[in-house]
Amino acid sequence: MACLVVALLTPASALGVDGDIGGFIFNFIVIFAIIQSRHILLALILSGLASRSLLSQRSATASELCLSLSSSAVFALVMALFIRLDGHRYLQICQNEGAVSWLFYVASFIGALVLQDAFFYFVHRVLHRPFLYRLAHKGHHRSSQPSVWTSFAFDPVESLIHAICLIAIVVIIPLHPATLFALLMTMSVWAAVNHISPETLPDDFPHHWLGPWVIGPLHHCIHHRKQTLHYGLYFTFWDRVFRTQAEDYALRLEAVQKRSASSNLPS
Repeated sequence: MACLVVALLTPASALGVDGDIGGFIFNFIVIFAIIQSRHILLALILSGLASRSLLSQRSATASELCLSLSSSAVFALVMALFIRLDGHRYLQICQNEGAVSWLFYVASFIGALVLQDAFFYFVHRVLHRPFLYRLAHKGHHRSSQPSVWTSFAFDPVESLIHAICLIAIVVIIPLHPATLFALLMTMSVWAAVNHISPETLPDDFPHHWLGPWVIGPLHHCIHHRKQTLHYGLYFTFWDRVFRTQAEDYALRLEAVQKRSASSNLPS
């Protein structure tokens, strides 16, 4: 992911690639390779952690692999196109470290998370409208049991929407490269973890006390089983405001927290 930030901020000409077309193709290939490698690496690591349970994570399906490849291609295409925005100063990438305080890092990171979460909630709800669901979101729900491999399995139209939303955040909020790196890492790991099926998690998985406010595997996997609920990305705020959160979610969360706590007690 650090390489992805470097690719976004380094002109292709600085790497010996001349011409607009050549630079675009170079950026596309590099970003595509990084995004797809990141997805596979995260999926393999998290599948290994989940395999500590009695029911290990399932392998990727052919559909999920194809959709992840297309998602990587769409994200790489959008990012390669929008690299030029930084040259025209449309992207608010703040690289003057002398003018950046730790408060700026924290505030911009939190602001980017909150904005991305809001974008995701409303886009996600709209994508569950029948026509748009068939056009752009059905592929992600093709498997009845989500896994880490599902986390980046998007139809091309949905991938395009998410990529544009990500770019829009950098247009709206000034981000330092370190903050952009942190945002990309958080987005990637969060999505992968939240697609682990709760039944395959080890009993000692840390279902933290922030569960009522922060989305985890239990919260998101309910969405894959009942698609009229749980549309959020990071926080449960919008689901609670618009009453799209399961009424018994608090009870379910409490049950798995107790199970996790009991499994961590010394024998």
